[in-house]
Amino acid sequence: MDRLRHLLLMLTALLCLGCNGDKDAEPRILTTEDLSQVRMATVISTVGEDYVLRNFPDQELQGYDDILGPIEALKTKRVDAVVTVYPNAQYALSNNPDLTLMPNALARRGLSFVVANGNTALRDSINRVILEMKADGTMDNIAARWMKPGKPLQEVPEIENVESDRVLRVGMSATYPPFAFIGANGRIIGYEAEMAQNMAKRMGMRVELSNIKFSGMISALQAGTVDVIASLQSPTDKPRHHVEFSEPYYECELVAIVRRPKKETMNLSTRKDLKGKCLGVVTGSCDELYAEEHCGDMTLLRVNNISGMLHALEAGQCDAAMIDDISMRLLKKELGKFDVLVDSVYSAATAMAFPADSKLRASFNRFLAQLKANGTYAQITGRWLDEEEAGQSEQLPAIKGKGDTLRVGVPSNMPGWNMIANGVINAMDIEILERFAASRGMSIQVSMMSVAELESAMQNHQLDVAAGGIITDDECQPGIMLSDAIYHNHGHMLTRKSDMAAYDGTQMQYSGKNWWHSPERIIYNNLIEEKRYMLIAEGLGTTVRISLLAAILGTLLGFVVCFVRLTGNSLIHKIADVYVVVLQGIPDVVWLMLCFYVIFVPMNLSAITVSIISFGLKFSVVVAEMLGTAITNIGNGQIEAGLSLGFSRADVFRYIIMPQAVRRALPSYLASFSELFKMTAIVGIIAITDLAAAGDIIRSNTFDAFFPLIVVSVIYFMLGWLITLVFNQIITRIDNRRRK
Repeated sequence: MDRLRHLLLMLTALLCLGCNGDKDAEPRILTTEDLSQVRMATVISTVGEDYVLRNFPDQELQGYDDILGPIEALKTKRVDAVVTVYPNAQYALSNNPDLTLMPNALARRGLSFVVANGNTALRDSINRVILEMKADGTMDNIAARWMKPGKPLQEVPEIENVESDRVLRVGMSATYPPFAFIGANGRIIGYEAEMAQNMAKRMGMRVELSNIKFSGMISALQAGTVDVIASLQSPTDKPRHHVEFSEPYYECELVAIVRRPKKETMNLSTRKDLKGKCLGVVTGSCDELYAEEHCGDMTLLRVNNISGMLHALEAGQCDAAMIDDISMRLLKKELGKFDVLVDSVYSAATAMAFPADSKLRASFNRFLAQLKANGTYAQITGRWLDEEEAGQSEQLPAIKGKGDTLRVGVPSNMPGWNMIANGVINAMDIEILERFAASRGMSIQVSMMSVAELESAMQNHQLDVAAGGIITDDECQPGIMLSDAIYHNHGHMLTRKSDMAAYDGTQMQYSGKNWWHSPERIIYNNLIEEKRYMLIAEGLGTTVRISLLAAILGTLLGFVVCFVRLTGNSLIHKIADVYVVVLQGIPDVVWLMLCFYVIFVPMNLSAITVSIISFGLKFSVVVAEMLGTAITNIGNGQIEAGLSLGFSRADVFRYIIMPQAVRRALPSYLASFSELFKMTAIVGIIAITDLAAAGDIIRSNTFDAFFPLIVVSVIYFMLGWLITLVFNQIITRIDNRRRK
């Protein structure tokens, strides 16, 4: 007993050590260099997989058929990062507060429709429609409906199908919100669904949307079961010999989802407390320059824009952040979770940047002096920078400019200096430049770029001026000159309120409760909201229909195969044997895909019909084998006795052999039918929404990995138990010994 007790204590200690080691080994992922050292996951055959394979070819990558797989792998620590597109990541994070984004985006990619190789006519038609939709604003309206941050997902506007014999069959994965997912009415909705409907209408075609898993999309396209693929596909050289890509219909950022770091209160009160901590700064800003010169005792986290830096601070990826007073005034609502740790750590003047040989610089300096003298400058700063009115007026005053174009470049989304509102880049610097352009009879063209791209464009004379809080320092890039000072800005150090020494504990923190702590909310989210229980009901109906019809077909074919194998014709017997051996040797999922994408393609059968036939053929082999075994186990004496009584061989088989064989095979038939019922769970791979696929759809919409699986498992179990009960009653009625 003592030895057993010691052994249990040792095992417990080892388990605790293992758990602690896991905790200590939690990676901190802040940059792309960090990604090269960790395990990643993504959805196969998407732009995310292409990015990882190209940039991290030697890294461990796990591929899944929908986004929920990588998310759950991340939460359960089987991987350390998930690569996906930003709109989908934003939706995933809203349902998983224990996850966050890596501070900077990984890359920008254009998403395209995909057609079969050689189908240039369809590709050209799609390209024409895409250009039309871009020109008339339709594409922007669709994007605003689905992609606007914080806006709830909406139903697709009713778009009537064109009455035409021509059909555009579009395949997409309906488990990737907000691009494509199943709505409350059971239809595929989302950005790509609405794009496909509009595109087909403009092409004079009816549209048919099919929900296909990512792994089966290229096969479906090559087999001709769909004409177009619309699911996060980006033009690459790798698969061009198989497919052709349209013009991009959406530009999106690729991002990495990581686990939110565990927060530990740091009790910060002075600048000295940040020694050894991580400081967030915006790349190319005066904050970064100050931090590089004066914050050598801290690690710098460089982020592309202010919103990304604040997100990193909130997520615990950095411990403090540098921000200028202009941004602080404009982002008062966003700064509610933060507090100023160090006030006015620097003061710097901002200016516009011009190419060194530009004649516009002197003209702009004179124009700026006029604005300050006549009071217009005070109106502009009041409109954009006043603490009470900041950000309230996002539209520029009516200013008309004609003639030549003033090419302006700005860094990404710097509140106060330039930002995007209603699809237009505007704010203080932009208003000043637009007034300057109008004074010279010019129009203005604004482009948003990274800091490195701005410097290159200025040096190559691709821009006339750069704006956006550029500071006046003596280390200006070669070939670039700065204007007179526009505004004097100040920098501050922010940190989370919960990390301040004076924090009173009133701010709510993520509770981290598991699903069983709020069962009512979980049931509502997964079943009641948007009538998701209807998906379960419809999926169950599909599963039952496929199972019953496949069983009937398989039973009839099984009898035929069994009788053929009992005949004396050696050729027919060998053909039946080959049929049995081949179907026994092919895995069920491979056989289903082979039937759908190859064998029955010329017949143009529906996916449900193909699944019934393929499962029926598989089941016929099982029936033939069990029936043949039951018949051979009946002794020859009964056959001879029947013949001696004057029965023909057919009558002996019909009245003596067959009833006994069926009775003996019935228990095995019961087990085989139960296996057939559960085997139909794979039909989702050919775009059938059965019971299992309905659970996957709900999981992808709610990002709840457990509850939908539990519901589906209970339904399968209950139906399996009911099938067993019914068959046992039948066997009892047939078997005289059981009735006794």
